[in-house]
Amino acid sequence: MEAWPEEMVGASFADRHGPQTGLFGGRWNPIHTMLATGTDAVAGRQDKIPGIRYADDAINMPVQCATHWDSLGHMRLVVELEEEFGVSFPTYLLPEILDADSIVRETLKLKAEQ
Repeated sequence: MEAWPEEMVGASFADRHGPQTGLFGGRWNPIHTMLATGTDAVAGRQDKIPGIRYADDAINMPVQCATHWDSLGHMRLVVELEEEFGVSFPTYLLPEILDADSIVRETLKLKAEQ
């Protein structure tokens, strides 16, 4: 991945609390829970089976929260990019915005054309 321009580093494409607001079906943002940590191992809480120590975690989220990318999520990203960087994506370009590299590349192209 090429280096991101300074003005794009740390730019937020979602609100402070994550993308889910509860508006659609009561969805919540992903909840990351540690089930076992390295400190559990050091404290001896995992000594039921000698020599086996571990860390484990779980993610709780609605299916559409992060595992699927739908057209609504795609358009929300486009709107956020347009507002944040003062650009306007032409319709033909929307299918080209597929990952972080393409976001940076296409946004920079549009800014350079201004």
